[in-house]
Amino acid sequence: MNWTPEQLKAIQTRNTSMIVSASAGSGKTAVLVNRLFEILSDIEHKVKADNIIVVTFTNDAATEMKQRLTKKFSETLDMLSQSQQQDKNSLELYDWLLKQRSLLSNAKISTIHAFCFDLIRENAEECKVSAQFKIAESGQEDVYHRKALQTVLEKFSRERKQEADLLFSNLCKKNDKELEQIILSIDNDLNSLTFPDKCLEQAEKISKEKNSVLLDSIIKNFCEDAETAIALASNQKIQEIAVNAVELVSPLPKNHAEQYPYANTLANDIEKMQTVLQKIKHASITELAKLKMADIKFM
Repeated sequence: MNWTPEQLKAIQTRNTSMIVSASAGSGKTAVLVNRLFEILSDIEHKVKADNIIVVTFTNDAATEMKQRLTKKFSETLDMLSQSQQQDKNSLELYDWLLKQRSLLSNAKISTIHAFCFDLIRENAEECKVSAQFKIAESGQEDVYHRKALQTVLEKFSRERKQEADLLFSNLCKKNDKELEQIILSIDNDLNSLTFPDKCLEQAEKISKEKNSVLLDSIIKNFCEDAETAIALASNQKIQEIAVNAVELVSPLPKNHAEQYPYANTLANDIEKMQTVLQKIKHASITELAKLKMADIKFM
């Protein structure tokens, strides 16, 4: 096969980390197979086939990788057996490749999930887990997450009641399930990151800063949205449209006080929004943390 200079570099480079990025169908798998073959067929720097770890995205890709490697070994062995040159080096290479091909069946070429499963199973006692463990289905995983979260929240509520009350009062409008959903959503987002712990450390650091650029930006965006909401709610035409909509659904008496039963409520809500907006604009980080959800509940 005619390799490009970049592909040759990917195949032949040793003793360093490397990233190969290319579009679909450009030969990444072929490059990886040949890179593995060159490593495993090197009789000067021997690496046993059952000592390698190759992680793929799918089981099909892992199976294809093994098949291609096995084929590559078989073709090379056939070529060596038919060669007229039978010197010591050729015989040594032939014996090594024959041994490597037999070890391929035990090579760890699999998805990351399968690799981790085997690793834990082979070291179950050291990991302090039952040897009969199994991978949870997606539905079971969700149930386990929620049960674990409920246990943590119950303990947190007992041991750090004041902080727990602050969380529930600020983040829950109807019931405690809202806080659970927020935590699960954050957990899901963190698990999609390469370094979730660093993200948490950074968030904790930002939360302790007196003058946080990120927090200032969040407050600024919130205030702008709140001002827009107040402007819309105060707009006479929009109020008239809302009243007309109510009249279409339910005919109201002609009396003015009864005709607009939500007018006073709307005015009160606008006033409350303006009050909260002023609080947020001039509050410190500590004061913001203490701002209760009750202060911004309008309905």
